[in-house]
Amino acid sequence: MPVTEYDHYAEYIDRMSNDGERNLICANDPVWYNKTSGTVGVPKKIPYTQKTRDWFSRYSLGYQQGFLLKNIGDSFFGGRALNLIRCGIIAKLPDGVPYGPISEASLRPFLDRWDSIFAMPAQAVFAKKRCGYSLSERALRSMR
Repeated sequence: MPVTEYDHYAEYIDRMSNDGERNLICANDPVWYNKTSGTVGVPKKIPYTQKTRDWFSRYSLGYQQGFLLKNIGDSFFGGRALNLIRCGIIAKLPDGVPYGPISEASLRPFLDRWDSIFAMPAQAVFAKKRCGYSLSERALRSMR
């Protein structure tokens, strides 16, 4: 398979996200468009299907935990963690599919339960406060 760049697919992704066309570059309908950071230009829209989400959810967390256990050991587990992922305003593209950073897509289903899951309030907390907490919290085992 030849090496390609986003620009090879941009026209097709625009047709999917703006005009609602289907089956142009993926067989399943996107449930999310990942918004890249735009460090090398305009942020890109990467189609993310339910099948992709299922595979990512199934293997990503286990891989991460296994990697940490192997490289850090048991000291990683059992302590407190600081999560720097945010849930901000998500745009809806003309086809109705959400568009934003993929880290936010994984947290969206839990947004209404944040108060019972996390110690911090559901509203965003400034990074300065979070970093101050991480420097003063002796039991902190990870930052994400």
